[in-house]
Amino acid sequence: MRRAHAAAAAAFVACALQAMDVLAADPLPCKTIRIVAPNPPGGATDVLSRMIATPLQLRTGVPVIVENKGGASTNIGNEFVVRSPPDGCTMLLGNISMALNKSLFKLSFAVEQDLRAVIQVAAVPVVLFVHPSLPAKTMKEFIDYAKATPDKVSFSSAGNGTPTHLIVEMINAQAGTKIIHVPYRGAGPATLDVVSGQIQSSADSLIPLVPHIRNSTVRALGVTGRNRSSALPDVPTFSEQGSSAMPTSRSGTA
Repeated sequence: MRRAHAAAAAAFVACALQAMDVLAADPLPCKTIRIVAPNPPGGATDVLSRMIATPLQLRTGVPVIVENKGGASTNIGNEFVVRSPPDGCTMLLGNISMALNKSLFKLSFAVEQDLRAVIQVAAVPVVLFVHPSLPAKTMKEFIDYAKATPDKVSFSSAGNGTPTHLIVEMINAQAGTKIIHVPYRGAGPATLDVVSGQIQSSADSLIPLVPHIRNSTVRALGVTGRNRSSALPDVPTFSEQGSSAMPTSRSGTA
Protein backbone atom coordinates (compact mmCIF):
# COMPACT_ATOMS: atom_id res chain seq x y z
CA MET A 1 0.00 0.00 0.00
CA ARG A 2 2.80 2.40 0.84
CA ARG A 3 4.40 1.90 -2.56
CA ALA A 4 1.08 2.54 -4.29
CA HIS A 5 0.53 5.70 -2.27
CA ALA A 6 4.07 6.88 -3.02
CA ALA A 7 3.62 6.29 -6.75
CA ALA A 8 0.28 8.09 -6.77
CA ALA A 9 1.69 11.01 -4.79
CA ALA A 10 4.65 11.32 -7.16
CA ALA A 11 2.34 11.39 -10.18
CA PHE A 12 0.08 14.04 -8.69
CA VAL A 13 2.97 16.23 -7.55
CA ALA A 14 4.58 15.95 -10.99
CA CYS A 15 1.38 17.28 -12.55
CA ALA A 16 1.24 20.07 -10.01
CA LEU A 17 4.83 21.07 -10.77
CA GLN A 18 3.89 21.59 -14.41
CA ALA A 19 1.29 24.14 -13.34
CA MET A 20 3.85 25.76 -11.03
CA ASP A 21 6.25 26.24 -13.93
CA VAL A 22 3.57 28.32 -15.65
CA LEU A 23 3.17 30.44 -12.52
CA ALA A 24 6.92 30.83 -12.04
CA ALA A 25 7.36 32.04 -15.62
CA ASP A 26 4.83 34.81 -15.04
CA PRO A 27 5.10 35.89 -11.36
CA LEU A 28 1.82 36.73 -9.67
CA PRO A 29 1.28 39.83 -7.49
CA CYS A 30 0.20 37.64 -4.58
CA LYS A 31 1.01 37.94 -0.90
CA THR A 32 -0.87 34.66 -0.47
CA ILE A 33 -2.11 32.05 -2.93
CA ARG A 34 -5.39 30.39 -2.05
CA ILE A 35 -6.40 26.99 -3.36
CA VAL A 36 -10.13 26.56 -2.90
CA ALA A 37 -11.29 22.97 -2.44
CA PRO A 38 -15.06 23.09 -3.07
CA ASN A 39 -15.66 20.14 -0.75
CA PRO A 40 -15.32 19.54 3.00
CA PRO A 41 -12.09 18.03 4.38
CA GLY A 42 -11.44 14.34 3.86
CA GLY A 43 -12.40 13.87 0.22
CA ALA A 44 -10.18 13.47 -2.83
CA THR A 45 -10.42 17.14 -3.84
CA ASP A 46 -9.26 18.18 -0.39
CA VAL A 47 -6.39 15.67 -0.38
CA LEU A 48 -5.19 16.71 -3.85
CA SER A 49 -5.35 20.40 -2.90
CA ARG A 50 -3.06 19.80 0.08
CA MET A 51 -0.67 17.67 -1.97
CA ILE A 52 -0.27 20.59 -4.37
CA ALA A 53 -0.05 23.35 -1.77
CA THR A 54 3.39 22.62 -0.30
CA PRO A 55 5.36 22.20 -3.56
CA LEU A 56 3.52 25.21 -5.01
CA GLN A 57 4.68 27.31 -2.06
CA LEU A 58 8.24 26.07 -2.44
CA ARG A 59 8.25 26.79 -6.18
CA THR A 60 6.73 30.27 -6.03
CA GLY A 61 8.03 31.46 -2.64
CA VAL A 62 4.50 32.65 -1.83
CA PRO A 63 2.52 31.25 1.14
CA VAL A 64 -0.18 28.86 -0.07
CA ILE A 65 -3.29 28.01 1.93
CA VAL A 66 -6.11 25.58 1.23
CA GLU A 67 -9.64 26.74 1.96
CA ASN A 68 -12.49 24.24 2.09
CA LYS A 69 -15.73 25.76 0.84
CA GLY A 70 -18.08 22.82 0.51
CA GLY A 71 -21.77 22.61 -0.20
CA ALA A 72 -24.29 22.78 -3.06
CA SER A 73 -22.46 20.16 -5.13
CA THR A 74 -19.28 22.33 -5.19
CA ASN A 75 -21.21 25.40 -6.39
CA ILE A 76 -20.39 27.43 -3.25
CA GLY A 77 -16.66 27.03 -3.71
CA ASN A 78 -16.85 27.42 -7.48
CA GLU A 79 -18.79 30.68 -7.24
CA PHE A 80 -16.45 32.00 -4.55
CA VAL A 81 -13.55 31.70 -7.01
CA VAL A 82 -15.59 33.23 -9.83
CA ARG A 83 -16.34 36.26 -7.62
CA SER A 84 -12.74 36.61 -6.41
CA PRO A 85 -10.46 39.27 -7.97
CA PRO A 86 -9.10 38.00 -11.31
CA ASP A 87 -5.49 38.37 -10.22
CA GLY A 88 -4.51 34.70 -10.34
CA CYS A 89 -4.05 34.55 -6.57
CA THR A 90 -7.15 32.42 -5.97
CA MET A 91 -7.20 28.98 -7.57
CA LEU A 92 -9.91 26.32 -7.70
CA LEU A 93 -9.36 22.59 -7.68
CA GLY A 94 -12.48 21.60 -9.55
CA ASN A 95 -13.85 18.16 -10.24
CA ILE A 96 -16.41 16.40 -12.41
CA SER A 97 -19.27 18.18 -10.64
CA MET A 98 -18.38 21.31 -12.60
CA ALA A 99 -19.39 19.55 -15.81
CA LEU A 100 -22.66 18.31 -14.34
CA ASN A 101 -23.85 21.34 -12.39
CA LYS A 102 -24.84 23.49 -15.36
CA SER A 103 -27.38 20.80 -16.29
CA LEU A 104 -28.64 20.27 -12.73
CA PHE A 105 -28.70 23.77 -11.22
CA LYS A 106 -29.53 27.33 -12.20
CA LEU A 107 -26.11 28.92 -11.84
CA SER A 108 -25.26 32.60 -11.58
CA PHE A 109 -22.06 32.05 -13.56
CA ALA A 110 -20.86 30.19 -16.64
CA VAL A 111 -18.10 27.67 -16.02
CA GLU A 112 -16.56 27.96 -19.49
CA GLN A 113 -16.55 31.77 -19.51
CA ASP A 114 -15.84 32.62 -15.86
CA LEU A 115 -13.19 30.02 -15.04
CA ARG A 116 -10.08 29.08 -16.98
CA ALA A 117 -8.51 25.65 -16.65
CA VAL A 118 -4.75 25.55 -16.09
CA ILE A 119 -4.02 21.83 -15.90
CA GLN A 120 -5.66 18.49 -15.18
CA VAL A 121 -4.16 17.33 -11.92
CA ALA A 122 -5.57 13.80 -11.75
CA ALA A 123 -8.07 11.30 -13.12
CA VAL A 124 -9.04 9.24 -10.10
CA PRO A 125 -11.01 5.96 -10.15
CA VAL A 126 -14.27 5.79 -8.21
CA VAL A 127 -14.83 2.96 -5.73
CA LEU A 128 -18.20 1.60 -4.62
CA PHE A 129 -17.93 0.36 -1.05
CA VAL A 130 -20.08 -0.98 1.78
CA HIS A 131 -19.88 -1.41 5.53
CA PRO A 132 -18.38 -4.83 6.40
CA SER A 133 -21.62 -5.86 8.13
CA LEU A 134 -23.31 -6.16 4.71
CA PRO A 135 -23.02 -9.67 3.28
CA ALA A 136 -22.36 -8.39 -0.25
CA LYS A 137 -18.86 -8.92 -1.63
CA THR A 138 -19.56 -8.20 -5.31
CA MET A 139 -21.71 -5.75 -7.25
CA LYS A 140 -24.19 -8.52 -8.10
CA GLU A 141 -24.48 -9.55 -4.46
CA PHE A 142 -25.02 -5.93 -3.48
CA ILE A 143 -27.83 -5.54 -6.01
CA ASP A 144 -29.38 -8.87 -4.99
CA TYR A 145 -29.24 -7.85 -1.33
CA ALA A 146 -30.82 -4.47 -2.10
CA LYS A 147 -33.63 -6.17 -4.02
CA ALA A 148 -34.23 -8.66 -1.21
CA THR A 149 -34.42 -5.86 1.37
CA PRO A 150 -36.22 -3.02 -0.48
CA ASP A 151 -36.06 0.43 1.10
CA LYS A 152 -33.64 -0.80 3.77
CA VAL A 153 -30.26 -0.25 2.09
CA SER A 154 -28.90 3.30 2.44
CA PHE A 155 -26.33 5.04 0.26
CA SER A 156 -24.52 8.21 1.32
CA SER A 157 -23.38 10.76 -1.25
CA ALA A 158 -21.39 13.99 -1.35
CA GLY A 159 -24.69 15.85 -1.82
CA ASN A 160 -27.68 16.24 -4.10
CA GLY A 161 -26.64 16.42 -7.73
CA THR A 162 -23.11 15.17 -7.12
CA PRO A 163 -21.63 12.26 -9.09
CA THR A 164 -22.00 9.97 -6.07
CA HIS A 165 -25.70 10.85 -5.92
CA LEU A 166 -26.11 10.08 -9.61
CA ILE A 167 -24.37 6.73 -9.10
CA VAL A 168 -27.04 5.42 -6.72
CA GLU A 169 -29.81 6.73 -8.97
CA MET A 170 -28.22 4.95 -11.95
CA ILE A 171 -28.05 1.72 -9.96
CA ASN A 172 -31.70 2.08 -8.92
CA ALA A 173 -32.78 2.82 -12.50
CA GLN A 174 -30.78 0.06 -14.16
CA ALA A 175 -31.11 -2.67 -11.54
CA GLY A 176 -34.62 -1.91 -10.26
CA THR A 177 -33.46 -1.45 -6.68
CA LYS A 178 -34.80 1.04 -4.12
CA ILE A 179 -31.57 2.06 -2.39
CA ILE A 180 -32.21 5.06 -0.13
CA HIS A 181 -30.13 8.13 -0.95
CA VAL A 182 -28.74 10.10 2.03
CA PRO A 183 -27.05 13.36 0.92
CA TYR A 184 -24.14 14.89 2.87
CA ARG A 185 -22.15 18.10 2.47
CA GLY A 186 -19.18 16.23 1.04
CA ALA A 187 -17.60 12.84 0.39
CA GLY A 188 -15.51 12.94 3.57
CA PRO A 189 -18.47 13.03 5.99
CA ALA A 190 -20.39 10.59 3.77
CA THR A 191 -17.54 8.07 3.97
CA LEU A 192 -17.09 8.43 7.73
CA ASP A 193 -20.71 7.47 8.36
CA VAL A 194 -20.22 4.28 6.35
CA VAL A 195 -17.10 3.52 8.41
CA SER A 196 -19.12 4.03 11.61
CA GLY A 197 -21.97 1.85 10.34
CA GLN A 198 -24.63 4.55 10.29
CA ILE A 199 -24.89 4.20 6.49
CA GLN A 200 -24.52 0.94 4.60
CA SER A 201 -22.91 1.97 1.33
CA SER A 202 -21.37 4.81 -0.67
CA ALA A 203 -18.93 5.64 -3.47
CA ASP A 204 -15.96 7.97 -3.58
CA SER A 205 -12.64 8.58 -5.27
CA LEU A 206 -9.94 6.04 -4.56
CA ILE A 207 -7.43 8.39 -2.89
CA PRO A 208 -9.01 8.79 0.59
CA LEU A 209 -10.52 5.27 0.57
CA VAL A 210 -7.39 3.11 0.31
CA PRO A 211 -6.56 3.22 4.06
CA HIS A 212 -10.16 2.32 4.99
CA ILE A 213 -10.20 -0.58 2.52
CA ARG A 214 -6.81 -1.88 3.65
CA ASN A 215 -7.89 -1.66 7.30
CA SER A 216 -11.16 -3.47 6.47
CA THR A 217 -13.29 -0.68 7.91
CA VAL A 218 -15.13 -0.71 4.57
CA ARG A 219 -15.35 -3.32 1.82
CA ALA A 220 -14.75 -2.33 -1.80
CA LEU A 221 -17.08 -3.95 -4.31
CA GLY A 222 -15.76 -2.48 -7.53
CA VAL A 223 -13.64 0.21 -9.12
CA THR A 224 -14.12 2.23 -12.29
CA GLY A 225 -11.73 2.25 -15.22
CA ARG A 226 -10.68 -0.12 -17.96
CA ASN A 227 -8.13 -1.82 -15.72
CA ARG A 228 -7.87 -2.56 -12.03
CA SER A 229 -6.13 0.01 -9.87
CA SER A 230 -2.55 -0.81 -8.88
CA ALA A 231 -3.44 0.43 -5.39
CA LEU A 232 -6.30 -2.09 -5.15
CA PRO A 233 -5.33 -5.00 -7.43
CA ASP A 234 -7.78 -7.40 -5.75
CA VAL A 235 -10.80 -5.19 -6.41
CA PRO A 236 -12.41 -5.95 -9.82
CA THR A 237 -13.56 -3.25 -12.20
CA PHE A 238 -17.24 -2.76 -12.86
CA SER A 239 -16.80 -3.80 -16.48
CA GLU A 240 -15.38 -7.11 -15.24
CA GLN A 241 -18.59 -7.57 -13.28
CA GLY A 242 -20.79 -6.63 -16.22
CA SER A 243 -22.01 -3.37 -14.70
CA SER A 244 -22.28 -0.04 -16.52
CA ALA A 245 -23.89 1.88 -13.66
CA MET A 246 -20.73 3.74 -12.76
CA PRO A 247 -18.78 6.65 -14.31
CA THR A 248 -15.22 6.14 -15.50
CA SER A 249 -13.44 8.46 -13.06
CA ARG A 250 -13.49 11.69 -11.12
CA SER A 251 -11.07 14.33 -12.29
CA GLY A 252 -9.32 17.11 -10.48
CA THR A 253 -8.60 20.24 -12.52
CA ALA A 254 -6.85 23.35 -11.30
